[in-house]
Amino acid sequence: KDSALRLKLMRFVQAHPFIRIHYIPAETLNYRAVEWFRLLGGEAKNAVPELIEMYKHAPGSGPAGPGAALGAIGPAAAEAIPSLLLNVGNTNAGAREIAVGALGEIHCQSQVVVPVLMEALRDPARTVQYQALRALGKYGVEARAAVPALLEVLKEDPHPENRMNAAWALGRIH
Repeated sequence: KDSALRLKLMRFVQAHPFIRIHYIPAETLNYRAVEWFRLLGGEAKNAVPELIEMYKHAPGSGPAGPGAALGAIGPAAAEAIPSLLLNVGNTNAGAREIAVGALGEIHCQSQVVVPVLMEALRDPARTVQYQALRALGKYGVEARAAVPALLEVLKEDPHPENRMNAAWALGRIH
């Protein structure tokens, strides 16, 4: 994470073009790191314990944070599931969204995770609902227990995007 001092210094440098310092913001580097973890997949398993520790301290750090990196690693990050499950109930909607999305990417331990994802369909934040719908679809036939809840979303949800994603998830489960 870039410190306030570093950000202030970089704004100063940008305002004075004769000073030549090559700077890449930490957020940009974090996005790149998540993409590298996605490319490496299971090969990045050695990074999982450290990412879990980082995630415990910053669960709502957004789509370029350790939660997203854990999801990008996929099934090899299954040991992160307990930490992710804890944050499905976080008061921060962003932290819930990241946790639910990562659970879908990891798609392991369906007997524990699918009921939690079904509950996330009722989350007040639409971004969390979206991630839950996508995650259930990624579990495929292992999410059969979610079919009634997905049918309810398909029939009764007022948001067309949620109905579309419920149909997609049902197709993946079938």
